[in-house]
Amino acid sequence: MAATAARGIRLLAYGRASYGGSTESDVGLASAAGTEGLVDDDLAFVLPWGFSVADIVTPVLYAQGGRDRVVPPAHATWLLQNTPEAELWLRPRDGHIAVLDACAVAMDWLREHSRL
Repeated sequence: MAATAARGIRLLAYGRASYGGSTESDVGLASAAGTEGLVDDDLAFVLPWGFSVADIVTPVLYAQGGRDRVVPPAHATWLLQNTPEAELWLRPRDGHIAVLDACAVAMDWLREHSRL
């Protein structure tokens, strides 16, 4: 875990940030055109992605909810260890969808790490 900590795991224990909308309405809008996106997400668990995360050449932020019952924490750790310029935010009180409440601060992170 020491190598992982050096790669930038941050424990985010602050209150939830709001990004201006409800998660429920966003999920509804995202699935309004059909279930293809949901199916594609499920297939990503068992099929190759078509690229290696080791080849990503831009900063990447991963956010993992401590109460996520869909994606195991080991997956976030693996992604962090195998993505060259990655940072992992651990959000112990968030679940799989609640982690989206970090969108506002994630956008700040993106602005900070943008190479444009």
